[in-house]
Amino acid sequence: MARTVNGHTIAPGAYLPRVDLRGADLKEARLEESFLQGADLREAELGWAFLGGADLQDADLTDADLRFASLRETNMAGAVLVRAKLLGAKMQGALLHGADFTDADLSQADLTRAVLQKANLRGAKMDQAFLYGAKAPHADFRDVSLVAANCRRAVLTGADMRGADLCGADLQRADLTGARLEGALYDDDTTIDTGFNAEASGMRRVDG
Repeated sequence: MARTVNGHTIAPGAYLPRVDLRGADLKEARLEESFLQGADLREAELGWAFLGGADLQDADLTDADLRFASLRETNMAGAVLVRAKLLGAKMQGALLHGADFTDADLSQADLTRAVLQKANLRGAKMDQAFLYGAKAPHADFRDVSLVAANCRRAVLTGADMRGADLCGADLQRADLTGARLEGALYDDDTTIDTGFNAEASGMRRVDG
């Protein structure tokens, strides 16, 4: 199961703080419960990698490929994931407090009950993402595409969602208290709790 990459042993439980693995080929790597705090993983290939329970706090994953990676309950607080590819990533219960996902692709990612407090998701693609019960108070969702995303029971208090595309999104029982929604798009397929006044909140209806 263990393998050597750039002189480092890659295996579950590895202790690799601030390790330099920039551009490394770590596809399908087994790094469960590993300690990778502050690691340099820019442009690393991590598709289908197993990182459940790992500590990636403050790691730099700019332009990293994490498609379909397993990141369940991973600590990525403060991590930089600018332009990261996270299509279909499994991130249930992940700690993403303050993480930077600017322009990242999180399409079809599973963020069930993930913690995204104050995370920066500006310009990210989150079409068909699963955010059921996610906690994202004061997160930055400006210009995010959330087309057909499942945001049921998500905590979005104080979130900045200006210009977000919410067409087809499910926002039933989501907490939008204090959220900024000016210019956010919605359509007939967007579901929001009865009584919520989309127009009064500044949302813009898209026909057809």
